[in-house]
Amino acid sequence: MSTELEALIQEEAVNGRLPLLREEREYSLRGILSTGFAYAVATWCFLIGGYSAQYVGTVAGMVTLIAGALVGVTLSALAAALACNRYGLEQIDFTKSCFGQRGARVILIFYTINQIGWCGIVLVMSAKAVFHLSQGLGASVPDWLINVVTLVGIAVCYGIVVRGVHVLNVWNSIVTPGLVIVCVMLFWVIFQRYGWAALLAAEPIAPLDSPGLNYAIAF
Repeated sequence: MSTELEALIQEEAVNGRLPLLREEREYSLRGILSTGFAYAVATWCFLIGGYSAQYVGTVAGMVTLIAGALVGVTLSALAAALACNRYGLEQIDFTKSCFGQRGARVILIFYTINQIGWCGIVLVMSAKAVFHLSQGLGASVPDWLINVVTLVGIAVCYGIVVRGVHVLNVWNSIVTPGLVIVCVMLFWVIFQRYGWAALLAAEPIAPLDSPGLNYAIAF
């Protein structure tokens, strides 16, 4: 096999056109776990937990959030995990076996719209976090800081993505330890200030009249 053809096949495989052999995959088990953990403890996860506290207490919140994640996330992840992780296929390519070439394009359109919307929400939340953090530290910041931070976030994301999967893998290996440190500090502050007993006794902040509806919203 010529060097040019081998390079072409490798390029096609990396970009999701062909299945990858185990030794050809950019993501190792460590990389996949790092990426999954980075998503699992992202800022929006904390926001979901805070939102659930409006309707259910601590114990009920832990039960409903874990149950909801097991039902919603696990079922959707299993649909793609077998082919994507086991055989190295890209998600959209995998759908071609079910929907065909044209049907996979429809899935790609919805997937792209979903990712653009979701990334936009995360970028705005990150910008607002910087804004409120600056205010909390006593700095006088203008409202347009949110727009600036959002644009900076877009530039950083673009710079990471265009450099390929390897850079994303390295980036997650740096972000994940930082998230672990933040989580440890957060739990330490909460337990030091309130204690486990006070957390277990915490009541919902603003529940609805129907207990079943409260559980359903948290779930």
